Amino acid sequence: MFRAISRNEVWDLFTDVYNLISEIDCCLIASIIRKKEIYPNRKKDFDIQLWGYRLLIERIWKWFEKANLNSTDINYGILCIDSINSKKDDELRNKLRRFQNNGTYYQSNEFLIEDPFFVKSHFRNMSQLVDLVAYCVMKKHKLTKTAKDKKFDPYFELIKPKFDTDEKGKLYGCGIKIFPDRRE
Repeated sequence: MFRAISRNEVWDLFTDVYNLISEIDCCLIASIIRKKEIYPNRKKDFDIQLWGYRLLIERIWKWFEKANLNSTDINYGILCIDSINSKKDDELRNKLRRFQNNGTYYQSNEFLIEDPFFVKSHFRNMSQLVDLVAYCVMKKHKLTKTAKDKKFDPYFELIKPKFDTDEKGKLYGCGIKIFPDRRE
Protein backbone atom coordinates (compact mmCIF):
# COMPACT_ATOMS: atom_id res chain seq x y z
CA MET A 1 0.00 0.00 0.00
CA PHE A 2 2.85 2.42 0.80
CA ARG A 3 4.89 1.66 -2.32
CA ALA A 4 2.70 3.94 -4.43
CA ILE A 5 3.13 7.04 -2.29
CA SER A 6 5.83 9.63 -2.91
CA ARG A 7 8.81 10.33 -0.62
CA ASN A 8 7.22 13.61 0.46
CA GLU A 9 4.04 11.77 1.40
CA VAL A 10 6.12 9.28 3.43
CA TRP A 11 7.73 12.14 5.38
CA ASP A 12 4.30 13.73 5.88
CA LEU A 13 3.06 10.40 7.22
CA PHE A 14 6.03 10.20 9.60
CA THR A 15 5.25 13.72 10.79
CA ASP A 16 1.63 12.77 11.47
CA VAL A 17 2.54 9.58 13.34
CA TYR A 18 5.29 11.15 15.47
CA ASN A 19 2.92 14.03 16.28
CA LEU A 20 0.31 11.48 17.34
CA ILE A 21 2.83 9.74 19.62
CA SER A 22 3.81 13.10 21.13
CA GLU A 23 0.16 13.84 21.94
CA ILE A 24 -0.99 10.57 23.49
CA ASP A 25 -0.68 9.61 27.14
CA CYS A 26 2.20 7.16 27.11
CA CYS A 27 5.65 6.55 28.51
CA LEU A 28 8.45 5.44 26.21
CA ILE A 29 11.43 3.31 27.21
CA ALA A 30 14.23 2.07 24.94
CA SER A 31 17.54 0.26 25.11
CA ILE A 32 20.29 0.55 22.52
CA ILE A 33 23.11 -1.95 22.14
CA ARG A 34 26.16 -0.72 20.23
CA LYS A 35 27.13 -4.06 18.72
CA LYS A 36 30.20 -2.78 16.91
CA GLU A 37 31.69 -1.68 20.22
CA ILE A 38 30.95 -5.00 21.92
CA TYR A 39 31.86 -7.62 19.33
CA PRO A 40 35.63 -7.10 19.08
CA ASN A 41 36.02 -7.78 22.83
CA ARG A 42 32.94 -9.92 23.47
CA LYS A 43 33.26 -12.91 25.77
CA LYS A 44 32.08 -16.18 24.26
CA ASP A 45 29.21 -16.64 26.69
CA PHE A 46 27.94 -13.04 26.36
CA ASP A 47 24.37 -13.13 25.00
CA ILE A 48 23.86 -9.72 23.41
CA GLN A 49 20.13 -10.29 22.85
CA LEU A 50 19.57 -11.21 26.49
CA TRP A 51 21.65 -8.22 27.64
CA GLY A 52 19.55 -5.81 25.57
CA TYR A 53 16.32 -7.23 26.93
CA ARG A 54 17.71 -7.10 30.48
CA LEU A 55 18.44 -3.40 30.11
CA LEU A 56 14.99 -2.76 28.66
CA ILE A 57 13.08 -4.85 31.20
CA GLU A 58 14.90 -3.30 34.15
CA ARG A 59 13.76 0.13 33.00
CA ILE A 60 10.20 -1.10 32.52
CA TRP A 61 10.19 -2.50 36.06
CA LYS A 62 11.57 0.79 37.41
CA TRP A 63 8.79 2.66 35.63
CA PHE A 64 6.20 0.39 37.27
CA GLU A 65 7.80 1.00 40.67
CA LYS A 66 7.47 4.77 40.17
CA ALA A 67 3.95 4.53 38.74
CA ASN A 68 2.81 2.38 41.66
CA LEU A 69 4.64 4.24 44.42
CA ASN A 70 1.77 6.48 45.50
CA SER A 71 -1.04 4.75 43.67
CA THR A 72 -3.99 3.09 45.33
CA ASP A 73 -4.55 1.01 42.20
CA ILE A 74 -1.49 -1.11 41.40
CA ASN A 75 -0.54 -1.21 37.70
CA TYR A 76 0.65 -4.43 36.08
CA GLY A 77 1.77 -5.16 32.56
CA ILE A 78 2.26 -7.82 29.94
CA LEU A 79 5.23 -7.73 27.59
CA CYS A 80 4.41 -8.01 23.88
CA ILE A 81 7.33 -8.82 21.60
CA ASP A 82 7.54 -8.75 17.82
CA SER A 83 7.38 -12.33 16.56
CA ILE A 84 10.12 -13.72 14.35
CA ASN A 85 9.10 -17.37 14.08
CA SER A 86 7.96 -20.07 16.52
CA LYS A 87 11.44 -21.44 17.20
CA LYS A 88 13.07 -18.03 17.81
CA ASP A 89 10.07 -16.85 19.85
CA ASP A 90 10.30 -19.92 22.10
CA GLU A 91 14.06 -19.44 22.56
CA LEU A 92 13.57 -15.83 23.60
CA ARG A 93 10.58 -16.68 25.82
CA ASN A 94 12.71 -19.23 27.69
CA LYS A 95 15.52 -16.69 28.16
CA LEU A 96 13.13 -14.04 29.44
CA ARG A 97 11.44 -16.47 31.85
CA ARG A 98 14.58 -16.30 33.97
CA PHE A 99 14.03 -12.56 34.41
CA GLN A 100 10.36 -13.13 35.09
CA ASN A 101 11.07 -15.69 37.81
CA ASN A 102 14.43 -14.60 39.25
CA GLY A 103 14.83 -10.93 38.33
CA THR A 104 18.00 -9.49 36.85
CA TYR A 105 21.26 -8.39 38.42
CA TYR A 106 19.66 -5.21 39.77
CA GLN A 107 15.88 -5.58 39.73
CA SER A 108 13.21 -8.07 40.64
CA ASN A 109 9.91 -8.47 38.87
CA GLU A 110 6.75 -7.54 40.69
CA PHE A 111 4.68 -6.01 37.94
CA LEU A 112 5.06 -7.91 34.65
CA ILE A 113 2.63 -10.79 34.78
CA GLU A 114 2.86 -13.98 32.75
CA ASP A 115 5.39 -14.82 30.08
CA PRO A 116 5.82 -12.37 27.23
CA PHE A 117 3.64 -13.04 24.25
CA PHE A 118 4.65 -12.66 20.66
CA VAL A 119 2.71 -10.78 18.02
CA LYS A 120 3.16 -10.15 14.34
CA SER A 121 3.59 -6.39 14.26
CA HIS A 122 2.02 -5.98 10.84
CA PHE A 123 -1.27 -7.14 12.42
CA ARG A 124 -1.01 -4.81 15.44
CA ASN A 125 -1.19 -1.03 15.12
CA MET A 126 0.36 -0.44 18.55
CA SER A 127 3.31 -2.68 17.65
CA GLN A 128 3.83 -0.66 14.50
CA LEU A 129 3.96 2.53 16.58
CA VAL A 130 6.58 0.87 18.79
CA ASP A 131 8.55 -0.04 15.67
CA LEU A 132 8.47 3.61 14.53
CA VAL A 133 9.67 4.80 17.94
CA ALA A 134 12.49 2.24 17.90
CA TYR A 135 13.46 3.28 14.37
CA CYS A 136 13.54 6.95 15.36
CA VAL A 137 15.63 6.22 18.46
CA MET A 138 18.05 4.17 16.39
CA LYS A 139 18.41 6.93 13.77
CA LYS A 140 18.97 9.58 16.46
CA HIS A 141 21.68 7.59 18.23
CA LYS A 142 23.67 6.23 15.29
CA LEU A 143 27.34 6.98 15.75
CA THR A 144 27.83 7.84 12.07
CA LYS A 145 24.80 9.66 10.72
CA THR A 146 23.78 10.23 7.13
CA ALA A 147 21.64 13.14 5.94
CA LYS A 148 18.63 10.79 5.96
CA ASP A 149 19.39 9.80 9.58
CA LYS A 150 19.49 13.47 10.58
CA LYS A 151 16.00 13.96 9.14
CA PHE A 152 14.75 11.95 12.13
CA ASP A 153 16.22 14.39 14.69
CA PRO A 154 13.08 16.60 14.72
CA TYR A 155 10.91 13.49 15.13
CA PHE A 156 13.02 12.41 18.09
CA GLU A 157 12.62 15.86 19.64
CA LEU A 158 8.84 15.49 19.24
CA ILE A 159 8.71 12.20 21.16
CA LYS A 160 11.59 12.87 23.57
CA PRO A 161 9.32 14.27 26.33
CA LYS A 162 7.44 10.94 26.32
CA PHE A 163 10.50 9.00 27.49
CA ASP A 164 10.78 8.14 31.15
CA THR A 165 13.22 10.17 33.24
CA ASP A 166 14.67 9.75 36.70
CA GLU A 167 13.79 11.97 39.67
CA LYS A 168 16.28 14.61 38.44
CA GLY A 169 14.82 14.65 34.92
CA LYS A 170 17.68 12.63 33.43
CA LEU A 171 16.62 10.72 30.31
CA TYR A 172 19.72 8.65 29.58
CA GLY A 173 20.11 5.66 31.84
CA CYS A 174 16.41 5.77 32.66
CA GLY A 175 14.09 6.17 29.62
CA ILE A 176 16.87 5.38 27.16
CA LYS A 177 19.73 3.08 28.09
CA ILE A 178 22.70 2.89 25.74
CA PHE A 179 25.27 0.13 26.17
CA PRO A 180 28.11 0.75 26.15
CA ASP A 181 27.42 4.41 26.78
CA ARG A 182 30.23 6.89 26.15
CA ARG A 183 28.48 9.45 28.35
CA GLU A 184 28.88 7.41 31.55
